[in-house]
Formats: sequence, C-alpha cells, structure tokens
Amino acid sequence: MEEKYPVLQGAEPFFAQGNNIGVLVQHGFTGTTQSMRYLAEHLASRGFTVYAPRLKGHGTHYEDMENSTYEEWIHSVEEGQILKRKAFRSWPMQKRLSDQSKSCLN
Repeated sequence: MEEKYPVLQGAEPFFAQGNNIGVLVQHGFTGTTQSMRYLAEHLASRGFTVYAPRLKGHGTHYEDMENSTYEEWIHSVEEGQILKRKAFRSWPMQKRLSDQSKSCLN
C-alpha cells in the first residue's frame, strides 16, 4: 500500500548510533514514534544504538492506517530487525524492550 499523506512532524522513524548494544523501540497500534521518542532519546543518551521504526500507515492520516494491513505493520518491524542485524553481529538485548525498560533506565 502506498501512503497518500505525508508523515506528521515528530512521527518519523528515529535512529541514533551509539555503542555495540542495539535497542529496537516500537510504538503501539495507532501510535507513532513520537510516543516512544523520550525513551529512545534517553537510551541513546546512555550510549545505546537505538532504532524506532514507524509502522506503515501510522503517523500520517487515518485513511493511510485504514488501508494498511497487519502484514505491513509486521514488515515495518522486520525492517528494523534487518537494520539491527546489518549494524551488529549480535545484540545482547534480545528480550522485548518492555521487559527491559526499567533496568535500562536506572
């Protein structure tokens, strides 16, 4: 599906190059990277390499979201995983971020 509308300011994917520990930060359904930016920036300030992809159809207009599919959302996350694999041979933080967020912020 081709998106018809531009990405809203602040809803763009986020990437920050840091050390050799990478964190994939993913927003939720109907959300955007804007909702995860504080966490992503905080992790980046601690030295982590952080990528927050935008799910297809999110952060533009509701019509784009209505026309996107769950397969496209999965693909959006998989693209982040591909970037992760290309950037690093191994990512020590393989657990979901929600499981690790408290320990990362301490």
